[in-house]
Amino acid sequence: MLLNVEQAMQIYQAAIDTSAGPGEGSAWWEEVKTELEAVIAAPTNSDAAHVIAWWHTVWKDVGDTPTRAARRIRTAAARVLPKSHK
Repeated sequence: MLLNVEQAMQIYQAAIDTSAGPGEGSAWWEEVKTELEAVIAAPTNSDAAHVIAWWHTVWKDVGDTPTRAARRIRTAAARVLPKSHK
């Protein structure tokens, strides 16, 4: 399943960082989009968490975990993507 950049922004903003936007740059968003696609396609939340575990080197410092973030991404994707993508 492929996302467009607008969908990737909506999902990332809803699940990870509301302040992220076009100012991050197109190359950054392309990388995030690719990883979001892998998170969404992963068979389990645990597998999805492995994709993004590197995003925050110290998840505990921000009171989060890769698994929780993956779950939020997958939930946000379910709201953003048309039913044909699910």
